[in-house]
Amino acid sequence: MSCTQLVRELSSVSEQLTEAERRQRNAVATDAATVFFVLVPVSSMAGDSEGEVALFKGQKIAIEQALSRKSC
Repeated sequence: MSCTQLVRELSSVSEQLTEAERRQRNAVATDAATVFFVLVPVSSMAGDSEGEVALFKGQKIAIEQALSRKSC
């Protein structure tokens, strides 16, 4: 990939990471509220974004390393 392509990909992955982190924060807040009232976290039934956050963080690190190796 060219430096331009890597920068575009980094931007895209960063946006996806931000969105996944937002969903994860919302899931944590919802879990805290539902555990207080129902004693069962909603994420245990509906899932959360933990895997997505990890995936996008890994992709972001890989792209940043590629940018560094290419001296972009």
